[in-house]
Amino acid sequence: MKLKQIQPNLVKVALKDIDLYFSYETLVAIWTSKKLYCSENQWSATTGKHPNNIEPDKKKRIKADEFNQLVKEFEDKY
Repeated sequence: MKLKQIQPNLVKVALKDIDLYFSYETLVAIWTSKKLYCSENQWSATTGKHPNNIEPDKKKRIKADEFNQLVKEFEDKY
C-alpha cells in the first residue's frame, strides 16, 4: 500500500489493483484498472472541490447512491 498527497487534504491510497482518493477522511473516487468511479458532489464545499481535480467532467461522475453502493462492494471485497 502506498499513500500519496495529491494536494492539501486530498490523498491517494494505492492498493494492489485499485487507487482510492480521499478528501480528508472521505472517499470521493475509486480508480480501477478498468475505470474511474468519481462521485457527484454530496459533501461540503471543501470536500466537494476535490472531485473536480480527479474528474473535471461532471457528466462522467456517478450518482451518490450508486457511488455509495460501489464503496460498499469494495469494502466487502477488500
